Amino acid sequence: MIVIGLTGGIASGKSTVSKELARLGIAIHDADVVSRMVVAKGSEGLKQIEETFGSDYLTEEGELNRPKMAELVFHDNDARQKLNHIVHTAVRQDRAKFLEEHKNDKVVVLDVPLLIENGLYKNVDKVWLVMVSEAEQIKRAMLRDNATEEQVKARIKAQMSFEEKKKHADLIIDNSGSMEETIAFVQKELAKLLGE
Repeated sequence: MIVIGLTGGIASGKSTVSKELARLGIAIHDADVVSRMVVAKGSEGLKQIEETFGSDYLTEEGELNRPKMAELVFHDNDARQKLNHIVHTAVRQDRAKFLEEHKNDKVVVLDVPLLIENGLYKNVDKVWLVMVSEAEQIKRAMLRDNATEEQVKARIKAQMSFEEKKKHADLIIDNSGSMEETIAFVQKELAKLLGE
């Protein structure tokens, strides 16, 4: 089994690549989706959050009060570390289960925004990095998130730079062209990996 770690930056087009790989029949473990799932209503993760932070951090409907939690962890490093521990542990367990379930697949993908930052790139066989120019990132993120240029620039600045990420990448997917070009490139690279 070849494990691809798929990563990118804000509005670089990682989800386009992920969707295409899924369409081609590749099993995808999406860390963002799973991190929301592991703190969903009734989950073990949410129970741990309630035990750690108190029921004030749940809504009346029994779901995670995201704005209130975000406010706390933004200002309290200790609280952020506790929350990250709960969420990351649950995501790690889910990922291990996913890898076990798909151990006979030729290729699987771990879609992880912070693949390189959190050191997970060391545990995959190939790192695929989806990139665009900063100008393109800004333009796309402003459109997608209805954000100002300043807000997007601040978010980009807070992330590891593409230059730094490139040092760890086995494959760079340049997503500056058309979607068709990106998809064709992904298909070609996947076929190479599968030995087709």
